[in-house]
Amino acid sequence: MGLVGSKSSFLRARSAGIGLIIVGSFAFIAGCATLNKSECETGDWRSIGLQDGTLGKESGTRLAAHSKACGKHGVRLDSDEYLSGHSEGLKTYCTTDVGFGVGSDFGKNTFSTKAYKGVCPDELEVTYLQGYLAGLKTNLEVLRKELSEEEAELDNQRGAFLILKALNSSKADGAEENMDELDAVISELNSSMKRIINEVEKWLTVPPERRDQMN
Repeated sequence: MGLVGSKSSFLRARSAGIGLIIVGSFAFIAGCATLNKSECETGDWRSIGLQDGTLGKESGTRLAAHSKACGKHGVRLDSDEYLSGHSEGLKTYCTTDVGFGVGSDFGKNTFSTKAYKGVCPDELEVTYLQGYLAGLKTNLEVLRKELSEEEAELDNQRGAFLILKALNSSKADGAEENMDELDAVISELNSSMKRIINEVEKWLTVPPERRDQMN
């Protein structure tokens, strides 16, 4: 497809795909309550708490959301049962492997960012943070490699643009468009890396005695 066609098509497809994901995500979030009428009336609060804990959800935030959802149906939740289940669920969530997975997925883009919310109890948090920080650092290295590749491609496109411009080629506009698209991708990567670095620095400020356990 020549000097400019294939890269431009790829970048436009990538941008369109991200846009569809974002729009779909907002539609899903806007249309959902945390619990439906049947779930509220069944009132299996321990199981609901267990599920939220297993997913690393904050108990206070989720309790408030569930209370609001069920209040619309005239149902009060049992907070003691919920918190008992939530505490049990955290034992599944607060592990090195889960921490690594969450850290590895953090900062991919603004709308899918996951972050550890400090939900793990003290006796489990160090174990979780070992994986979380390792995942963040692995994620950062992947983005750094991708950034290097995109910057190299941008240099290539600049060279192509200068040649096409000197030849008064009609393809010069396409090369310039590719450069703009690559600049946007590079900016997105830099933003993602910055978010990851800030997150690593945030959790490296834990008390020294706990930080020593993570080394």
